[in-house]
Amino acid sequence: MNQGRFSTFAFSLYTAILLVFLFAPIAIVVLFSFDAKGLAAFPFEGPTTEWYMSVARDPIMRKAAVNSVFVALGTTICCILIGTSAAFAIARFRFRRASLFAGLMALPLLLPHLLLGISLLSFFTSLGIGLSVWTAIIGHVLITLPFMVFTLTSRIASLDPQIPEAAATLGANPAQAFYRVTLPLIRSAMVGAALLVVAWSLDEFSVSFFTIGSDNTLPIVIWGQMRAGVSPTVNAISAIMVLATILLIYVVHRVSDIRFQ
Repeated sequence: MNQGRFSTFAFSLYTAILLVFLFAPIAIVVLFSFDAKGLAAFPFEGPTTEWYMSVARDPIMRKAAVNSVFVALGTTICCILIGTSAAFAIARFRFRRASLFAGLMALPLLLPHLLLGISLLSFFTSLGIGLSVWTAIIGHVLITLPFMVFTLTSRIASLDPQIPEAAATLGANPAQAFYRVTLPLIRSAMVGAALLVVAWSLDEFSVSFFTIGSDNTLPIVIWGQMRAGVSPTVNAISAIMVLATILLIYVVHRVSDIRFQ
């Protein structure tokens, strides 16, 4: 009995330490985003919303935020379109070199993003393609597509392959069978993978740095400001991104009925 209580206590203590280790830095960043003195150091003075207003007034920050959202949304749309087709090809169709195809899809996860960014820069330059948010979207699709493909592949593989056949028996054409039967069954996995793609794209630095040209995303702007030290506006931006992530998770819960245990 005592041993069981000790094990429970030890596990609870370990969990508490882990949660503090993971979330204390985030809480500190959010706290100091409201600090009036503008220095990330105790004692805390404030609160104030001056740094949030400073971010809102800064045209560079606004432009970077728009670019980040545009790249993330464009990346997500491309990943959904390409990833769904690739996932069905891997899960449903038996063809030669299927394992090789799946391995190639996973390759961007194994390569350093710095190497991918430099390679994409050389590729676009050699073809005479100007760097912009569109080339950044291509780079982001390359590194986030595996998340969409393998998430959907596992979900599609778990479905009964006779479901589309049953829909066809009832008079549905292939398009109707997909949109009315298959798509609702994989919707939760698709939305969950899309959330992961959005979060990864918003946070991506290396590939964005080498592929976006003269434009900026939020991670690039934050990196530029951090070179001069920790700025209170950086804390404000970080707090906004944390809030955006929480809102995304809430939307996933409401829209796709995903339940996190």
